[in-house]
Amino acid sequence: MTIPGRNLLERLAHMCGCTLFGLECYKLEQLIDYLETRNDIDAARLGMAGLGLGGAATLMCTPLIERVKAACAACLVQSSHPKDGARRLTLPLLSRYR
Repeated sequence: MTIPGRNLLERLAHMCGCTLFGLECYKLEQLIDYLETRNDIDAARLGMAGLGLGGAATLMCTPLIERVKAACAACLVQSSHPKDGARRLTLPLLSRYR
């Protein structure tokens, strides 16, 4: 995916020995740690849904994080200008339940 600024962050993450999605998964783990401290949230029933980059993060992170019980990526599109002969990947719906 080509997003201004995000490519720079990806390169910086690689220089530190990780990936940007790895950092996103780490942030998600930290968020779940916080949610588990709240009394008004049932941490045993957490789910994740995403659209666009959120869908990509859902697809990449939820298989690695056991505490997320359901996931739905509504749309993940990879494309660029048609003259470049770029591929188009669309996942209209992906669900997972444990």
